[in-house]
Amino acid sequence: MSAAANVRLVSQYLEYCRRERGRSPQTLYSYATSLRRLLQHIGPRNLLDLSTDELRGWVHEPLNKPRNGRPTGSEPSPASVKRKVATLRSLYRWLHEVEGLIRRNPALALAAPAVHNENPRPAPEDLWRRLWAADLSDSDRVGFGLAYFCGLRRHEVTLLAPGHVADVPEARLAGFKRKGGHKANLPWLSCVRMFEARRPDLIGGDVASFAEPFARLRRDRAGQSTLLSWSEDKNPRLGPAVRAAVPDGYADPILFNRRLSRALRSIDLPADAFTPHQLRHSFATNLLDMGVPLLAVSRLCGHSSIIVTQRYLETAADPLADLLQQPATLELRMPTRFG
Repeated sequence: MSAAANVRLVSQYLEYCRRERGRSPQTLYSYATSLRRLLQHIGPRNLLDLSTDELRGWVHEPLNKPRNGRPTGSEPSPASVKRKVATLRSLYRWLHEVEGLIRRNPALALAAPAVHNENPRPAPEDLWRRLWAADLSDSDRVGFGLAYFCGLRRHEVTLLAPGHVADVPEARLAGFKRKGGHKANLPWLSCVRMFEARRPDLIGGDVASFAEPFARLRRDRAGQSTLLSWSEDKNPRLGPAVRAAVPDGYADPILFNRRLSRALRSIDLPADAFTPHQLRHSFATNLLDMGVPLLAVSRLCGHSSIIVTQRYLETAADPLADLLQQPATLELRMPTRFG
């Protein structure tokens, strides 16, 4: 089998995922980019003849991303390994059970590591203020603001369409897709006003710094497939299999990283000063500091369980800070177990 035949096979699999399995654009994109790297790794070898050991070798292949002109050679993260294993299991299940092109599934023996989420890391507030005060385009300001003031994930921001913005019965994002593919509503204006009322230093004084560029963007992007203009950015690394897997106008979530890094460099900050997901962490942490109930924060963030939201309590404001600022008195004593 030639390399071109491997590409055709992957394209057929991605079309099956889109048409028969109803996979979301971000899932298709993730599958396509992972499989593009697999095809680059195996070269002209037959995709149908790969053994479990060969697949395992690609899954755990050291990273080779140049940094300061030198390859890192570091091991892939558990999340990357888990993503690769999931992609291979899905592909080879299709080859084995649906198409009948192989007699055994070599991906069944691959082990996917458990991924343990670390405690949230909000974006540093001083760096955020510098970014928000910078001369940003409307797309950048709205995109970053949707993550920081509304808690949207990276792909939720990039896939947002003008039609998702509704004004009745109140200003909200309606019917947009959250993690897992379910549709949700979010009172975006109430979220922004909460920052205006409790943390005006983080929003530049008032809600207009976000609402006005949002209104201009809605007007200028009416009829477009995405609310942000980021989908017009071109990524020359995308191959034909990737482009065929996703619909026209699809905005790669990685565009959020590129635009944020570009904006940070423009104000003389490191490109990796903070990530898009740290903006979401800031949203949840700030709401808890403002006194918003845990259940309400969980619903606004679109968490699968309130247990996920409880992790943000670890980074919330110091519960002893107010007590320490009170003047000490002679009557102050430590309570005992008996009162």
